[in-house]
Amino acid sequence: MKIDRHGALRLLPGLMFAWEKIARPHFPPVDVLIPLPETAQLTTQRGFSSTQEMTRKLSVLCKTPMANQWVSLQKAYCPEQSNPIQNPFLIRADLNLSHLRIGVVVGHMESEYLLHHFAKTLKSKGALWVSNWVMVRIPRKEFN
Repeated sequence: MKIDRHGALRLLPGLMFAWEKIARPHFPPVDVLIPLPETAQLTTQRGFSSTQEMTRKLSVLCKTPMANQWVSLQKAYCPEQSNPIQNPFLIRADLNLSHLRIGVVVGHMESEYLLHHFAKTLKSKGALWVSNWVMVRIPRKEFN
């Protein structure tokens, strides 16, 4: 959370070490890793994209290519005013993901609908299946 919310990038090596030792054997093999896009405001505020930094490190650990320019957020997307029914993602028109197994790297997850729309967007271009690699799951407030 300190990496994702507060820009503490120095903590990333420890997170990657823990992921390699504990979680990696349990994740299915993928053909490509894609960081979940985040708003430009958040990236500017933090100074870097946490999902891109994590994906870059995971790409090296797993020996799996990273594709960070395939999918982006719509310009008008605002997380505070988002509608769970609307798809906020744009995928490159020339992209063909036929029979690719894709791992989506997410720093933390507050709601499922973003990952649902992201997977649906990738599958519309031919992805075989999408695996979500979520580092931290934040429980909903009503379940606390």
